[in-house]
Amino acid sequence: MPIPLDLAWQLSDQIGHAYSVMLSTARRELAGEPLSPAEAVALFILTGFPEGLTQTAWGEYQGVSRQRAHTIGNKLATAGLVEVTRAGRASTVTLTRAGRGFVARVQPRASEALAEALGGLSTAEARELSRLLSKLTDAK
Repeated sequence: MPIPLDLAWQLSDQIGHAYSVMLSTARRELAGEPLSPAEAVALFILTGFPEGLTQTAWGEYQGVSRQRAHTIGNKLATAGLVEVTRAGRASTVTLTRAGRGFVARVQPRASEALAEALGGLSTAEARELSRLLSKLTDAK
């Protein structure tokens, strides 16, 4: 049975607001860093894929077009944070040692700030929210 339309609208609004809170937290924690939140997120995504991702898949995980992922990839490659390997028309993006170093340096303080932003949730509620968000994002 489909979700009622008014509930779908409410959930969309709540997800948008939660995204705004997370983005604001990320911007604050990345102030003074050479990367934007979108570029940092692109690096963080790659930590889950040691063998790399195609630029198309990487863009999907980022929620951006393949072209935008390409632009982000070029900037991160120029900074030495990712390596882009081309095979025909496909490109695979992997973290470099410097990229892993950036993540290792930034992730602890970013995680602490995000945990504070999510402080209204208990650990059990946070786990349930994570489960539900995974179900939502894996459903596409």
